[in-house]
Amino acid sequence: MEALRDVTGWARVLARVAVRSELVAGASPEATLLAARLLGTGRAGISTIFRVRAVGDARRPAFVWRGRTIDFATADDRIDRLAAGLRRRGLKRRDAVALVLRNRPEFFEIEGAMARLGGSAVSVSWRSTAAELRYLLEHSGAKAVFFEHDLADVVEEAVKGLPALARDRLIAVDGDAPGMARYDDVLDPRKSAVADEEDGAVVIYTSGTTADRRGP
Repeated sequence: MEALRDVTGWARVLARVAVRSELVAGASPEATLLAARLLGTGRAGISTIFRVRAVGDARRPAFVWRGRTIDFATADDRIDRLAAGLRRRGLKRRDAVALVLRNRPEFFEIEGAMARLGGSAVSVSWRSTAAELRYLLEHSGAKAVFFEHDLADVVEEAVKGLPALARDRLIAVDGDAPGMARYDDVLDPRKSAVADEEDGAVVIYTSGTTADRRGP
């Protein structure tokens, strides 16, 4: 009887999370069941909303940005393809990547892909100097860097002498950077099974106004 009360109580908590987060607002029965399963494992993460919405509301816009609309089905597919592409570049569970980006849809795709890999997305300021960025890369143990293509010179200087950051793990977004990877080329059309989000995390460093920037 006590076990039944525990299960019932846990089910109520899951229902409140699903409803208050609008994860299942207007969702189909299939999407609602998927949300319940993901939440019930305790391993749901930042990309869960894309997975659920891709099932229950596939053509609803996830992002509207600079005249471009990306629906939930497309966003979910891109997250899977990015996770597969990163895995094929050797990234694995509990690895971290750095995001040196302004606000843009790819920000969420990267966070979602790393969550599905069971890794961490480390957000750092795109205004960082090369010295500041190098400190953050070393401190976080980043194994790849996603950056705005116009910041290539800063990234180039920051990664000098960091063997973990091979050229194919320096990934330019929304443009080309000589000798570095292009974001769209990392998206792998051969999607593979992805890990759960048990160890997925988003890491944000402090601004470091009076001392070194602080993270985990």
